[in-house]
Amino acid sequence: MRIVSEAGRWSLILLFALAPVTLAISHPLVSFVFVPLALLGTAGSGCARASAAALLAPVPIAAGLIGLLGLISAVWAPDGALATSKSAVFLLVVFAGAWLAPALARLDTGAVERLAVVLQWASLAAVVLVGIQIFGRFLLADIVTGNPNDARIAAIKLNVSSAGMAIVIWAALGIPLRRFSNTRVRVVVTGIVLAAVAVIVLGGNGLAPKVALLLGALAWGAARFWPKATAAALGLGIVALSLALLVVPSRFYQSEGFHDFRGLDSSAKYRVDIWDNAAQWIRQKPVTGYGAGASQFMPPRQELSKITGKPRSIPLYPHNVLVQTMLELGIVGLLCFWAFFAAVLRAASRLSALTRPYAFAALTSATSIWMIGYPLWRSAWLAWLGFCLLAFVVSERASAARAGAPG
Repeated sequence: MRIVSEAGRWSLILLFALAPVTLAISHPLVSFVFVPLALLGTAGSGCARASAAALLAPVPIAAGLIGLLGLISAVWAPDGALATSKSAVFLLVVFAGAWLAPALARLDTGAVERLAVVLQWASLAAVVLVGIQIFGRFLLADIVTGNPNDARIAAIKLNVSSAGMAIVIWAALGIPLRRFSNTRVRVVVTGIVLAAVAVIVLGGNGLAPKVALLLGALAWGAARFWPKATAAALGLGIVALSLALLVVPSRFYQSEGFHDFRGLDSSAKYRVDIWDNAAQWIRQKPVTGYGAGASQFMPPRQELSKITGKPRSIPLYPHNVLVQTMLELGIVGLLCFWAFFAAVLRAASRLSALTRPYAFAALTSATSIWMIGYPLWRSAWLAWLGFCLLAFVVSERASAARAGAPG
């Protein structure tokens, strides 16, 4: 497929060049890069109508159902306007990414190769930028704004960028490795790159990027040898984890040994406190939940927290996407989330043998971050996840192009 306008061509190039760098420098701006460039890229691709028809694919439908349920929940949410705005932005991000994906799938060989190279170098540049900031204990964005944050605040803000790199590196890593026909060479190069990324991630203070990179590497290794078993483990794992979150944190928190347990730091214990608190609310309204954005409006309990010593409350969101989904959208929302995860897992399973392990690794990394960190509705994080999905469309197309090349 030929990009029929210069605007469309440059929109795609800028999207894959700027999104990783934007995340590395100022992650809240990712959605402002992703949404307009994705829409412009599709509009200028010459297949906007075909892309619109492809919106009926399982992944966008399942994701759209979550956003639609969020819109409906504005009727009973504590803040209807907030629920509407969060859900509308969610749907906009889903639409932008889902509309662009089929257009990318129809790119000609030259165009997809150019985008793959841009994605590869932009991602590596972003990793370097994140590393400079982590070890320099400063934010590049502060240089522009002229309002520097202290090292502690900088470290907290860089957790998001570091977590994002732990996802997209898998898409970027798979692109150049296809040039090596020897499997052993690919494994060695993968190990070297991951070791370099691990040094950067371990240099930060955040738990989520470290967990994401470790679990992603394990999923990559497993998927190379047992792709079907890995897919089944991920799918069943999400279902089992959803059910366990309603019971296990509560029993652990209420146990006599919770306070003296040394296997978790105070941050992890505070998450257990939040999940137990949320689980109690979920059991009171399990079917439809309390509405999109309701987490931050749940009233404090009279009981004092074992961690903070203050009345137990939920700080903006429960720091677990499954818990937040059940709390705000109920069992109905959880089923939609399961459908979305299953659709993405199905799509990853259908990729080529070269791309599939990297896709499973990225999916595992993203899911693990969502389980201990970021909220359901944050537009910048949603846009980044959408970008990573598109990165694998480009990676897979580049793989197919090289596989079909003579010699």
